[in-house]
Amino acid sequence: MTTARTSLLRPVLLLLCATALGSKNNAPASSLIEQARHLSDIRTEGAPPFQLRMSFRVIQRSGIATEGVYKEVWISKAQWRRETEIGAFRRIEVGMGRKRWLLDSSTVIPEHIGEIPHLFEFGSFPGKWKSAKDREINGVSARCIEQKSDLGFSALCFAKANGAIVAEFRPWLLSTRIGERACSYSDYEKYGDRMFATSYQCDEDKRPFLQARTVELIAAPATQDSSLFAPPNGAKESLNCLDSIEPPKVLSAPNLPPPTRSFTGTVLVLVSTVIGTDGRTHNLRVTSEPRQPFDETALATVRQWRFMPGSCGGEPMETEIFVQVAFTHY
Repeated sequence: MTTARTSLLRPVLLLLCATALGSKNNAPASSLIEQARHLSDIRTEGAPPFQLRMSFRVIQRSGIATEGVYKEVWISKAQWRRETEIGAFRRIEVGMGRKRWLLDSSTVIPEHIGEIPHLFEFGSFPGKWKSAKDREINGVSARCIEQKSDLGFSALCFAKANGAIVAEFRPWLLSTRIGERACSYSDYEKYGDRMFATSYQCDEDKRPFLQARTVELIAAPATQDSSLFAPPNGAKESLNCLDSIEPPKVLSAPNLPPPTRSFTGTVLVLVSTVIGTDGRTHNLRVTSEPRQPFDETALATVRQWRFMPGSCGGEPMETEIFVQVAFTHY
């Protein structure tokens, strides 16, 4: 039997914000989220500039792991630079004022690379959250909140001792059923008046796919080389949102039948697309290793998707996303 499924790849940890949780029934959940944001958000306005270096491993389904390095210089929301290196691939991102630039060394983008900067990012967790059963997570006693969607339950868990977030759980589409995607955060250390997680692990259905560890987090020098924040030659320009960001939401995501071809196991196709302010997909391209005719079917599938566009401060904006299309024969 051959099946096709599509999944929208989102950051592992979305920005935590209490503003979307304003009802009285959500007050305890809102309090936990707000406390975690104040405790651990090192990118908030008014926070001291920093330099960060992180090592990470991306683990394929075959068990093969590839090592990488992530570096960031953050002065403010209007001035920052990020670099991600894994194997022969290098990504540079620069934000300056209301402009943002992205330059990739190759059109083939390693899986999960876009999730690295969001491991320690805080922002919007929309929906209604309620108290859930407490858990023991990596030896830490945690208080959890949850919400239900069409796919199942999502949960956020916070350390009872200090309120730091220690884990996120959410449903994840597998080939024939709904699984669980979980990310845990541990080994918190003081950084100024904040607590920062230095170890991260993310699993899909209990299979690790991403591990990361902070190697260095220090205050950025008062004087910076201006060339760090210059647009890289050949980089793609987009909006650097200085306000609250809401990601695109899927309104319709039909799947096309998989191509007729004899194969065993799962073929994954990663598609990059820009969601326009009209809610349609634009500038589609395959960023994984070429696999014809699977690539053609994946592009045709994603081209049919319709979205509520992303927004910056309430104003619609173009947003680049990645969609994973999986063809499975069993």
